[in-house]
Amino acid sequence: MEDYKYHNMEKELKILVLEDIQTDAELVIFEIKKNEIKFNYKRVETEIEFREALYTYKPDIILSDYNLPQFTGMQALEIRNMLYPQIPFILVTGTLNEIIAVDCMKAGADDYILKDNLTRLGTAIKSALKKKEAIENKIIAEKALIVSEAKYQDLYDNAPDMFASIDIATGILIQCNQTYASKTGYTKEELLGSNHLKMYHPDSVLIVKDAMISFLEKGEVHNLELEIQRKDGSYFNVNLSATAIRDKSGKIVSTRAIFHDITERKIAEQQLIIAKEKAEESDMLKSAFLANMSHEIRTPMNAIIGFSELQAEPDIKAEDRNKYIKIVVQRSYDLLGIINDILDISRMESGQLSIFEKEGDVTKVFNELYEFFNARNLNLEKKPIELRMNVDLPIDNYYINTDFSRLKQILINLISNSYKFTAEGYIEFGCSLINYDTEILYYVKDSGIGIAKDKQSIIFNRFRQVEDGYLTREYGGVGLGLSISKGLIDLMKGKIWLESDLGEGSTFYFTLPYKSIVMPTIDFQKTKTHDDWSDKNILIVEDDDFNAEFIINVLKATKVNLHIATSGAVAIELLESIHKIDLILMDIKLPDISGFELTTIIKKKQPNIPIIAQTAFASESDRMKCMKAGCDDFISKPIEQTMLRSLIQKHLNK
Repeated sequence: MEDYKYHNMEKELKILVLEDIQTDAELVIFEIKKNEIKFNYKRVETEIEFREALYTYKPDIILSDYNLPQFTGMQALEIRNMLYPQIPFILVTGTLNEIIAVDCMKAGADDYILKDNLTRLGTAIKSALKKKEAIENKIIAEKALIVSEAKYQDLYDNAPDMFASIDIATGILIQCNQTYASKTGYTKEELLGSNHLKMYHPDSVLIVKDAMISFLEKGEVHNLELEIQRKDGSYFNVNLSATAIRDKSGKIVSTRAIFHDITERKIAEQQLIIAKEKAEESDMLKSAFLANMSHEIRTPMNAIIGFSELQAEPDIKAEDRNKYIKIVVQRSYDLLGIINDILDISRMESGQLSIFEKEGDVTKVFNELYEFFNARNLNLEKKPIELRMNVDLPIDNYYINTDFSRLKQILINLISNSYKFTAEGYIEFGCSLINYDTEILYYVKDSGIGIAKDKQSIIFNRFRQVEDGYLTREYGGVGLGLSISKGLIDLMKGKIWLESDLGEGSTFYFTLPYKSIVMPTIDFQKTKTHDDWSDKNILIVEDDDFNAEFIINVLKATKVNLHIATSGAVAIELLESIHKIDLILMDIKLPDISGFELTTIIKKKQPNIPIIAQTAFASESDRMKCMKAGCDDFISKPIEQTMLRSLIQKHLNK
């Protein structure tokens, strides 16, 4: 049914006249015109015509006779009430007793006019239209209020913040929005009527009770940080502000409270605090590390420089000179170890440290380490420590595929660590197969000082040791060995852990995948060594005079013919001028061309000349680059004399 739209008095009214007598209708129209009302009209006589006119003509007002053919004004009024109750309805009739008039007014007629007194008709029409306007305005206002309340309720319920009202006398929650229910996990029905204090963390209950004293005095409270408990028992953080609702006498009867969820902010604050603490700890560790690094580097350097200078004294005894030489060599190895640790950490951080697996005998690594640590004490003062080795592997499992240089590095770090923290007793290292022969378990066990439980979680961190105060450190070291070992084991797809109790020693375990290979046939016939190379020519490509001088002195006893080239260009000239070069010692870093490029050039011209790369680039990836460029072998600086002679002999014998 289409809504009725009426016109005010300045506009032309549409009047529906329900009258069966034409002359009576004309009198009604004449009277209306006397009241200066703009209108047009339509006259109908029957019920059918009346109903049709209501739909098609859509009148602003109905003027109806009471007595009609087969139809009455009361029936017309009932039809109006059913179809368009908002259209004013005035009875205009010749006779109407009081009972019928009262019934019509009760049924909804706006007025009734007797035909013999039509002078009041204009006033009745205007009054009915004003009444209609007032009713329509009220309806519009009510609809607007309903819409407004619905919008307010929607905003209230779906606001991002939690709203609630609490009865002051009882502490009962008397109103809350849907957000309050959703965030706490309850339904509104479960919340309303319950005591609001049950929603808070016990610590927050105390805060609310203390704040209530101030609230009753001032009528408001702001920025209380509280914890609210959800239905599932978890908590979240809110910021509470509340104002008072008072009765007519000014007495506070309830609160209007707003809860703003600050959980994310509190988490961010906590993360910021943790980050700040970590940054402060990092700065502290960095400062301690740099100070300790300076100490650890200067300590062996002091011995190297000091004892080197002492050897220049004219009256030094041979016995003392030999002792000083051993100290210089020992401290040089210590310094080299520190430098290697720093380089490994740098490679790990940049993601450039790689693993290079090859076939080999794992027992060879253990035997070398056993001889190394038995023959050489890291502190230059012999400790009463028994070194034990336990390789619990069947002979068929000795040969494996792994990165042996990194395996050796890990074990050296762990054994050196045990030496550092063990004053007496024993150190044992070994290995065995586990997990259905899919992994090898390696371990290093000692009877040292042990590690407290609360310190065990940090010792694999960089620059961290059980003792962190660099001014009171008893055991020395830069705190990188265990971190490097863990990094290497991670790269090799293994795991590392420890078992230790303070004062009862420590055991470090680590696993690596077991990759078996077929054990090769071993030729036990030893190759005869040759010390006389007087018929051989070796070209040393080296731009550093001291390094070249060192190699010359190392090979002096062999009587080999040595030729020195300080650049790539000089090396090529010597190769062309000398009748035969039997072997080349190639430095990789040269002033005019890299050793890689020079090796490639030489191999194209004389592919049968063996070339041994001798370089300060010492990683396995550097070795691979050298071999890819055409080198036949590789030795890293600082060069060990025995290894250099052994490599040269191997290639000269070929």
